[in-house]
Amino acid sequence: MKSNLAYNLQYLEYIDFTLQDLRLTSVLWTISVKNFLIVGTSVIEALLYYVLRAKGLHRENHWQLLRKVVTNEFAVNTDTCKIENHFFQKLPEPIEEEMNFDSMLKKVETKKLLGNDEPLYKKLNYLRKLRNRVHLQLLEKNLDTDWHNFNHKELQLMKHALYAVFSSALFSPTVDELRPLGFLNVPEP
Repeated sequence: MKSNLAYNLQYLEYIDFTLQDLRLTSVLWTISVKNFLIVGTSVIEALLYYVLRAKGLHRENHWQLLRKVVTNEFAVNTDTCKIENHFFQKLPEPIEEEMNFDSMLKKVETKKLLGNDEPLYKKLNYLRKLRNRVHLQLLEKNLDTDWHNFNHKELQLMKHALYAVFSSALFSPTVDELRPLGFLNVPEP
């Protein structure tokens, strides 16, 4: 995972360079900001996964589904109903259950693993929702397009959130360790 984090941080630095130093059209600039946000939230998601596992806080499953029995449909009054029974067997050893970004964020916030910075948790949740816009078909209204949702404010917010996570008490980095992440050190938007 360390290698993947390093590769993706270098890619973020490259996108940042592209955004600052190349004369991109406004559409290419906006899509580059979207890409920065997608990769940036993936980095945060990986860090949260690592932290939850390291602290033994990841979700575990103690049961294995053996069989599902479903009855035929039947009527109760005017409603159509059915019954489903699930038969589980307890596992000798629990297995790790996949956690999505939302559930990891909630657990990290509940346990205050990134400290007591409430605004940071809100920013991370906002960025998570924005990251989910990779699904191009999910438009809630006419102006709900990438053009309107990925701009300089979101870029600054992503950089600030990444730097806040890396510089949090969770990692307690030295000044030298933070130096390569200087491109993320921006004022709070």
